[in-house]
Amino acid sequence: MDRQFTYAQEIPLDTDVLNTNLYAYIGLSKLAGAILGTGNTLVNNATCVPTAPASMQVSCGPCEIYSLQNIDNTPYSDIPADTAHQILKQGINLDATTLNITAPLTPGYSQNYLIQFGFLEQDGGATVLNYYNAADPTHPFSGPGDSGTPNFTVRADQVSIQAKSGTPAPTGSQATPTPDTGYVGGFVVTVAYGATAITAANITNYATPNSNFINETLQQKISQATGDARYAQASSVQKGQYVYAVDTGTANNYAASLSPTLTSYTAGLGIRLKVAHNNTGASTININGLGAKAITYSNGSALIGGELVAGMIASLMYDGTQFQFINSSSSSSSVNANQVQSNVYNFFADVSASVNTIKSGINSISPPIISPTAGISFYVKIANTNTGSTTLVIQQSPTANYNFNITNIDGTSLSSSQLIAGMIAEFVYDGTNLQLMNPAISSSSAVTGYQIQQNSWTSATDTGTLNHYKLVLPNTGVSGATSRAIISFNPITSNTGACKIDVFTLVNADLINIDGSPLSPYQILNNNITNVQYSAAYGAFVLLNPVIPQATLYKPIYLIDNGSSGNNYVSTTSPYAIFTQWIVGLPMYYLVPLTNTGASTFDYTPNGSIGALNIKKPNGAALVAGSMVAGMIAHFIYDGTNLQLLNPQA
Repeated sequence: MDRQFTYAQEIPLDTDVLNTNLYAYIGLSKLAGAILGTGNTLVNNATCVPTAPASMQVSCGPCEIYSLQNIDNTPYSDIPADTAHQILKQGINLDATTLNITAPLTPGYSQNYLIQFGFLEQDGGATVLNYYNAADPTHPFSGPGDSGTPNFTVRADQVSIQAKSGTPAPTGSQATPTPDTGYVGGFVVTVAYGATAITAANITNYATPNSNFINETLQQKISQATGDARYAQASSVQKGQYVYAVDTGTANNYAASLSPTLTSYTAGLGIRLKVAHNNTGASTININGLGAKAITYSNGSALIGGELVAGMIASLMYDGTQFQFINSSSSSSSVNANQVQSNVYNFFADVSASVNTIKSGINSISPPIISPTAGISFYVKIANTNTGSTTLVIQQSPTANYNFNITNIDGTSLSSSQLIAGMIAEFVYDGTNLQLMNPAISSSSAVTGYQIQQNSWTSATDTGTLNHYKLVLPNTGVSGATSRAIISFNPITSNTGACKIDVFTLVNADLINIDGSPLSPYQILNNNITNVQYSAAYGAFVLLNPVIPQATLYKPIYLIDNGSSGNNYVSTTSPYAIFTQWIVGLPMYYLVPLTNTGASTFDYTPNGSIGALNIKKPNGAALVAGSMVAGMIAHFIYDGTNLQLLNPQA
């Protein structure tokens, strides 16, 4: 940082004062740039509120802006202009700015106004100054050469705040305009036809969070309190102190406090609780006073007593509704390895003398079943070969029984000889019926090991059209859909949206995601082996191996540079590496390696080029020099033709 020399008895020059101002100005700007960075224009302390009383105006409060600018575009008094160097300048508004808003004139229409902030440098304070008169020093000139011409006395750096109007459109379809060059968006004011006043409900943030707004002070960022609240210390994590607490409640009503203070229950929250009281029945826990939540087994059933023992460390995890008890200490519910290996708790021999009815011996299931829940399983040695629909009876006592209907896994009733005398049958309760997991296979439907290895019966040929897959299977003996069959086929087209499928005798069946939602574009790609399975629950076929899983379809992709040059940007890898063609609407982020100088292109090359695209601004215009700046994170979205740069810098 430079400092100006002056000497005793020296005749002072105007540049002595000007340079002193300039050197301090540059020094402060460099300090601000070191702290805030110079990549983005930043606005501090910006607000936008209705006027009081409410009117068709908004008030933007005092604020500051930090923007990379030339040192001086015009001479600073007698110091020449300097456009060769840039510094981070600070514009300051000490007073509020009032902006006028006009409602659209068409009934049923609304209009968005963008409140945008830009850096403004202008000279002011024009005054006629006294100048030295060598001929008569006692009578100074009025202005240069006694011309009476005023001179500027202040070069002011300010915040320019504007309301940029969008195009009126039917309410709900109106768009917010993009910021002008040199400006950043701050707020959006929406007004409808006939509006006579603006309220707080009409004002929203342009972006949340807004990367161009300073949302916290440096002191807040680096304070110990902030650091402790935001960042976990390795030693504390290692000790488990963030999830450990001591019970301060009562039996069956447990309470604890975590530090830092827990502010809400979220699925996945785990706590290790040092229990102070034995439970005697159903129990709850209240953490940091957020409210009591039930403690349950993993199947959702309540505790019955004796599971929580004073002095034990109980591991609990919140599933979004209640806390599941991970480690039970009750001796009455514990088992040893031999008992698990022997299936002593869920195996019995069928004692029924009747065909199509399976019975356990009285009390042969011990401990007794309290309440059948989905997921409970049984292994049964069958006494009689079935001839049709079959039921299973668990005899708890001579008068207390549980009756289950037995189905195939697709929900259909059993057919003849699916249960053979002497076989060990496996059943799993789905909450309504017992599903037979290992039906006997009759000789008429037997297949060879080679056919199974080659998928001879489940490999289909696609003869369909776009978004409608028509599958032809070699086994024409199959007459209907079964959820046991996983069908593989090589699609001849990539899907562009929701799909239908023809297979077996089902025509125009829906093809959906495993969560029941319709397919999105490019979840099926041509020449990519695709697996589907019929779901009786949905009455549709489920896509088992989507190219882009539904849950991550619109997850942003972070692209890494691979030898960009000039205005031709190239990327080859990403942490996901999941797409081999451009996908409409997929957001992508890219660390720009060099600043562009004009119209630019982008290519993604995971295994060779998938086709370079022109990069355009959101309004469709080509990029200009400086639209992409080295070091910035570029935000792209493919619109079907071009790659839109959502955050151009110029």
